Amino acid sequence: MRAAYHAIACDYPKSVFPFMPFQPRWMAGLDLHERGVFSALLEMSWCVLPPCYLPNDPDQLRRMLVERFRHPSWDEPVPPRVLWRFRSDPRQGLIYFPPLLHAYRYMLRAEHPDDVLQLSVM
Repeated sequence: MRAAYHAIACDYPKSVFPFMPFQPRWMAGLDLHERGVFSALLEMSWCVLPPCYLPNDPDQLRRMLVERFRHPSWDEPVPPRVLWRFRSDPRQGLIYFPPLLHAYRYMLRAEHPDDVLQLSVM
């Protein structure tokens, strides 16, 4: 069976960081399909402006996944256990994954590139 999710590279020129911090424990409790959808949403959120935010519309998220990854198995609603992990920002009307947004803000404040390595222990 072909995998539905393939890692992507950020495709916007203003990317501050060439990599996305990721903790495998963020996927605890998700089945294989949910893990793929969750990972893809995190990666897409890292590659958009503003970073770490996605539309707060499950149908729009589904369309973004299908368009980006072109896999027919994702042409169904985003699983509720995946959406539950995101929070809504009432000021922007967007959703975000709190640990990823925290990591992004931490990386922006880092005074030295080696400081970013501290994320591995967070």
